[in-house]
Amino acid sequence: MAVQAFLSYCHEDEAGLLELRKRLATLKRQGFIKDWSDHQITAGTEIDPEVKKQLENSQLFIALVSPDYIDSGYCWDKELQIALQRQTAGNMSVLPVIYRFSDWKHTPLSQKLCIPKDGHPILSRFWFNEDEAWQNVIEKLRDVLQKLNQPKPTQVKFTPTEIKDTPQNISATSLHTLSLPKNFTDYDKQNFVQNSFKTLTAFFEKRISAIQNESPGWQGSFEQKTNDLAIVSIYLEGNLAAQASLVLTAPDNSFGFATSNTPKMPSLICYSEGALSYGKYKVSMGTFWHLNGGASSSSHDPSCILELHEGFSSLSWQKHTGAIEGFTQSQLILAERTSEEGFSAEEVADIFWNFLIKKASKIKEKDTAPYFRY
Repeated sequence: MAVQAFLSYCHEDEAGLLELRKRLATLKRQGFIKDWSDHQITAGTEIDPEVKKQLENSQLFIALVSPDYIDSGYCWDKELQIALQRQTAGNMSVLPVIYRFSDWKHTPLSQKLCIPKDGHPILSRFWFNEDEAWQNVIEKLRDVLQKLNQPKPTQVKFTPTEIKDTPQNISATSLHTLSLPKNFTDYDKQNFVQNSFKTLTAFFEKRISAIQNESPGWQGSFEQKTNDLAIVSIYLEGNLAAQASLVLTAPDNSFGFATSNTPKMPSLICYSEGALSYGKYKVSMGTFWHLNGGASSSSHDPSCILELHEGFSSLSWQKHTGAIEGFTQSQLILAERTSEEGFSAEEVADIFWNFLIKKASKIKEKDTAPYFRY
């Protein structure tokens, strides 16, 4: 049986709505979904009663989220609030589709399953192009529709017995609902760090391999030098346009050319412009140092160093706090993407990729390749 879906959007994002409805074609033909939006309101019909009627008759609420959507007094304050109330009552599911970058992570939507993958906006550089983003939306939506079509389990009514406020009962009934801090072992941290670097390098390798097909005139190369070092390069008409090193390492605050002999677990994930040579660098006092023969010098190449962050219940990445004033050189800025909770491995990959393509785009600012646009 087809799920009735209410498509909620602000008119500034009408292009996104039209694209979404086009992408729903296969799901409609297969009988998974029927959709409704205010485009279907006929002339002379009162808008508010019709919107309310369609909300009451829908099982799925799909919100096309953007700054304009969040700012909309009608979409956000009326349509979404009714949908959330119906979801609380068990009569509707709310599915946010993140269309453009916005502050949705600090709204009630952060508690919902958001698509596409990991809430990466459709109009962002995380995706090869919009086709890939929309395809991810449809694949996730198909999963949601299949679950909504599953028969609901029979509900058994019962009368709860009185629970007295004894310490035994409090611990038995409350602990499973509390968000408890997690103690991360060295194994947990090492596993997270290694998987983060694998995610980062796989992300770059995938995008580098697509450049030539996506943007004529541009080429790319990806070299995995070691498990802890990868070199990525972008070329325009055969000439080097941008190059960077992706590094997994531990802070080494030994002075000068010396390197620490004490083994440390890698806890820094780094981006540095240019190609580093394995064993010829270290990260100390918040910057890269080049090791050449018996001498060392701090690097002037722009870089970004992130460190492992142990949160209340999860691990993530944050800006490195080990810098000493006077030693940091040309640090790249995490433009408009600060996060108190830290960055996921996917977000780190997106940030580092933006550094690389912005550098490459400067080579041809008047005619930037389509692959480098939002």
